Amino acid sequence: PNADSEDPGLLLALAGGAPLAALEIAQEPAWSRRAGLLRALAEPEADPVRIAEIYRDVDPALVLSWLQTWTFDLIHVRCCGRARYHRDLEPIAAGVARTLHPLEATRLHRTFLAMQRHVSHTLNARLLLDHMLIAYRQGLARDASLV
Repeated sequence: PNADSEDPGLLLALAGGAPLAALEIAQEPAWSRRAGLLRALAEPEADPVRIAEIYRDVDPALVLSWLQTWTFDLIHVRCCGRARYHRDLEPIAAGVARTLHPLEATRLHRTFLAMQRHVSHTLNARLLLDHMLIAYRQGLARDASLV
């Protein structure tokens, strides 16, 4: 069990509304690291390489799914005011979303969707994790004042 298993509504949100997937999340220990990773990435001076080093032991496919749903939430919070998946981190998402240019946030989300076809390649999971987190930080570096 993981820390998120205390809140069935959160589990269901993280699973995109799928009850069986929510049960899997509740039983997967790696999911307890989700909030820590996303909080670390939300820090203004976050170092993606250092963060990647801390989360090396987490399956890159799982990290990618977190980044995909997180970037969706950032866009959704920016446009609609609510998180769809990571509702426990909605205040953090709101802070990050205020700094995002909507077009750049959408590009970042699409980048993570495109990475899906490469995530199960075992050639170098470490480089893939570095690439994902660096892409995230670069996507956040865009100036939101253009909105």
